Amino acid sequence: MMRGNKDRQIRLSLPVFWQYFFLLNGICFVVTNVVFSQELVIAFSMGHQHSNMFFIDEKGKLEPLNLTQQKDIGQRNGHPTWSPDGTRIAFDTNRKGKANYEIFLMAVDGANPRNLSKSDKDDKEPAWPPKGNKICFKSKRDGNWDIYKMDVDGQNVVRLTDDPAKDDRASWSPDGGRIAFTRCVQAAASGSHF
Repeated sequence: MMRGNKDRQIRLSLPVFWQYFFLLNGICFVVTNVVFSQELVIAFSMGHQHSNMFFIDEKGKLEPLNLTQQKDIGQRNGHPTWSPDGTRIAFDTNRKGKANYEIFLMAVDGANPRNLSKSDKDDKEPAWPPKGNKICFKSKRDGNWDIYKMDVDGQNVVRLTDDPAKDDRASWSPDGGRIAFTRCVQAAASGSHF
């Protein structure tokens, strides 16, 4: 048990954009998308056949709590993001046997998960503004990846970008007045990406 705690502390000291492997009960996992709140850490753990999100204290002293509890092959949960007040977590998931990803919202203990986006196309990468009253995300609902926003209850969905290029990784400005995102533009002649 002591060794596991030490290993977790080492893992949590790594930069959030790193991907790394660890062994848990003899099974190898890849861990990505570590998200920090004021006191706790959410670690998105990608397992061999499905993925879940875990809740752990910042010092790695507590056993990880599985928030999403998905066990079916192919079900994935990712891109966890804390609400500004620290009471909710938005994430994307392809649960309930559906092939597409949708934006879900749950309490910090994993209770009451609810589908916000309710689309038959992929919706991913939720991001909160400072006030916590909206969520922006990327979606393929109009044919390619564009940036959208919606109210925190899933209402009033608005498309913000409309470009044949892939738009993703949306992030709100500190005052909530602007959204930065990345755009992958493919050059026609060389096939390279910018």
